[in-house]
Amino acid sequence: MTILAHDCGCSLTKTVLFDNGMITLKTMTEGLPKTDIKTDLTAVTGINAKKIKADITVPEFEAQAAGASFLTGLSEFLLVCVGTGTSFVNVNPIECKHLGGTGLGGGTVSGLSKLLLSPEALSGNDYTAEAADKLAALGEPSNIDILMKDILRKSEEPLLPRDITVSNFGKINPGATDADLALGICKMVFESILMMTVFAVKNSRTADIPAVFCGTASKSEVLIKIARRLEKLQGMKFIFPTDREYIGAIGAALTARQHRNQD
Repeated sequence: MTILAHDCGCSLTKTVLFDNGMITLKTMTEGLPKTDIKTDLTAVTGINAKKIKADITVPEFEAQAAGASFLTGLSEFLLVCVGTGTSFVNVNPIECKHLGGTGLGGGTVSGLSKLLLSPEALSGNDYTAEAADKLAALGEPSNIDILMKDILRKSEEPLLPRDITVSNFGKINPGATDADLALGICKMVFESILMMTVFAVKNSRTADIPAVFCGTASKSEVLIKIARRLEKLQGMKFIFPTDREYIGAIGAALTARQHRNQD
């Protein structure tokens, strides 16, 4: 059986093609996808799912949970979908429950980059979150943020590492570069999302469940670097599965196949 599934998000559509249980095609496009591929079954999910004709429409959080379970082999976890904004879904064998979300995400990084970075900072005026993330790799956080070391005497023993952020954008040096600003933007957005993740896990019914990240903005190297540091400080597990940007589409295909087999 061939199954074509689309995850139609705010700005991007992620598409996967399953052929006899194997993923044979993965594509990502702006706007709505082409629907002229002939398959046995079509499925759709995402905020713009109603704009696409398909055999089965799968609720977004159900699709994301199914895709994350497929990619990780886990049955209980906190799902953190970092796209244009960010949502938090508690997944267990009984249910997947939407806990809430935040407007912080890749859309925030993109918008603030366009507002704060100089026109020549990003090649071809590419103010995407991905472009800002690449520029951020060259940035120096102490030129933008107040860090723990800034508020301590040299002789004091800190409760937290000296390079931990105390205040995002709390100290902007006159010589701060576009790379510094890009890093400041990414840090502010992703540190906030990661701390919300910590709070959500600690308040879950099983306080040691892992957090699984998905969504296009979860590919950020800044996000992953901060996450690896934070999981050590908090004693937590953050998982970034391969193909995580396609989790919704993968889950929609798997759910559609299950529904078809039950008919």
